[in-house]
This record gives sequence, structure tokens and C-alpha cells, in this order.
Amino acid sequence: MADLAPLRKGLLVWLTPDQPLPETRNEIVFPASYYRDDVRYEVRARVRPGRAPVRNGDKVMAAVVPARPRWVRVIDEDLARTLGWFE
Repeated sequence: MADLAPLRKGLLVWLTPDQPLPETRNEIVFPASYYRDDVRYEVRARVRPGRAPVRNGDKVMAAVVPARPRWVRVIDEDLARTLGWFE
């Protein structure tokens, strides 16, 4: 659970992938962006292998970890349950 602490403190955003995400069970890293206060931020995102990201249309939920603001971690449904965001 210690590795989840930065996610609890990070900023949650809706990422827009540069291209549609492939349907795969492999880990993928992809370029994406999000807006905050009318400023567009370009980032690299990682989806854990075999996990279903939390989606809103073409967007995926992600946490911007404060220590590495150019990299974000996509929030998958299992992780959201672990963090107590889903039931």
C-alpha cells in the first residue's frame, strides 16, 4: 500500500490519448494530454498489463504523481477499488 500513497496525493485528470488505445492485455505506454486551468499538459501514460482503465468515452482516468509530473499512471478499475473510489 505504500506505493499507492503518491496516487492518493496526486492530481486526478481525464487524459485524452493521442491515438485510440489498442485492445490488449499487455502493458502499454502512450502519449496523451489533459487540461487544467485552460492549460494543455502533454504527458506519457502507462496502463498496467491485463487491466481495464476507468473510461469516460475516449478519455481515461489517470493520476499525475507529484514526483514525476510528465508521467501519469492510468487508473484501472482494480486500482480504483483498492483506493476506495469504486465499490
